[in-house]
Amino acid sequence: MKSPFLKNGAENMRFKFYADKTINAYTYWIKICIYFNHKR
Repeated sequence: MKSPFLKNGAENMRFKFYADKTINAYTYWIKICIYFNHKR
């Protein structure tokens, strides 16, 4: 993961004891949302 935004989000989810599969799914959807909005 290169983005500090995504890395921070993943760390927050780990802190709240989210499962690894859940973290991967959420970061995937966050990336899709960012690209859909033309990185704005």
